[in-house]
Amino acid sequence: MSTDPPPTEPVRPEILRQLAEVLRRAERTAGVAGGGVDTPHSSLVTSGVPAVDRLLPSGGFVRGTLVEWLAPPNVCGPGAAGGAGALALSAAREAALAGGAVVVVERADGDALRFHPPAAAAWGVDLARLLIVRPTSDADEIWALDQVARCRGVAAWLWWGGGLEGRDFRRLQLATEQSGSLGLLVRPCALQSQPSWATLRMVVEPLPAAHTAGANDEPRQTVQRLRVRLLRVRGGADAATVDLEIDDATYTIAAAKRGDLAASLADSASLARRAGA
Repeated sequence: MSTDPPPTEPVRPEILRQLAEVLRRAERTAGVAGGGVDTPHSSLVTSGVPAVDRLLPSGGFVRGTLVEWLAPPNVCGPGAAGGAGALALSAAREAALAGGAVVVVERADGDALRFHPPAAAAWGVDLARLLIVRPTSDADEIWALDQVARCRGVAAWLWWGGGLEGRDFRRLQLATEQSGSLGLLVRPCALQSQPSWATLRMVVEPLPAAHTAGANDEPRQTVQRLRVRLLRVRGGADAATVDLEIDDATYTIAAAKRGDLAASLADSASLARRAGA
């Protein structure tokens, strides 16, 4: 049990209203009565990607823990726009299959709200269970994360964020452990050297895209490719990797085909040599 005092910074009334609605809807969705969940969830959650599950010693993610993806900006965007976001949404979808809400905490920065619920729906997230909280300051953001992480009606919560003070990170870890939710953080890879309270940390790196021929006169389809590397996992081997393909047409993620991937890497290297010639 944490002995840290709760955040004392003032919280805007709009954030209070949002959080109250989030907690009410989440607990109603999960069937929480009197502070307890009516039917216990399995402690193990598949990532939604068998190739990723095979990297993990438990065969999936464990409820009550934090999972952190570290990625460069081009694969770190909110929602499914970045490959790391698609992986986070896939895990959130699986966590909510047994009940509970999926909560996205997204910093409101003028008109720069970049999380799009239709994209989440395309990846199989039930919009009836999707709740979005938009704090407007650093203090409100940390407070909102803490409150959502503590809610037992939340199956999974997602945050596309930046740096975290060690004390705040620890508070989120303890709150998530207490509630049994799954905390999913997508953060810039520049933070890789900073301390983390996540049980599992993965680095997501872009690979050369694949191009598939369209049927009849349809245009060629581009398939995004990523390499996922375990940076840290308790009870598992560090530095294990898997190469993935994200098909935005079918909204699926699968292990990359080795032959096609080798050809794409060779083409990329050839282009680079020509450019340097």
